[in-house]
Amino acid sequence: MSGKDLFNFISKNKLEERHVQYLFKQIIKGIRYLHEVLGVVHRDIKLENIMMSNDSMSAFLMGNAIPKFIDFGLSKVLLPDERSSDPYGTLMYCSPEIILGKPHTQMTDIWSLGIVLYVLLTNRMPFVTLDRKETSRNIV
Repeated sequence: MSGKDLFNFISKNKLEERHVQYLFKQIIKGIRYLHEVLGVVHRDIKLENIMMSNDSMSAFLMGNAIPKFIDFGLSKVLLPDERSSDPYGTLMYCSPEIILGKPHTQMTDIWSLGIVLYVLLTNRMPFVTLDRKETSRNIV
C-alpha cells in the first residue's frame, strides 16, 4: 500500500466531520467483516494499526484511500459465545474489561473503535495522562 497509518494520515490531512463519517463507515465495514465473517477479534485496534491504501487527501475524497486493518499478532478467533481472558492491547485503546483482567469478547474491539472515532473527531486521546496507573483508572 502506498499510504501510511491512520495516525499519519490525520496528522497530514485536516478532516472535516463528513470526512470522519465516511472514513469511520469504512472502518466499521472492516471490523464487521472480521467479527461476523471471520470470527476474529483484533484486540489491538489503534490509529497505528489501520493503514490507508493511499495517503493523499485527493485520493481519499475520490474514494481511493481505503482503511485496512494490519498487525493481527494479538488477534484471536472467538466463537460467538466464547470469551478470552488474555491481557492484550495498547493501554490507551484498551477496554475496561481487559484492564480489569476480566473475560472479553469481540466487543473489546468496539471500545477501541470508539477511541479511534473520538480521536478522529477531537484530535486528542481520551482518558490519557502521563501516569499509566491513572490512565488505567480513568478508562475503568
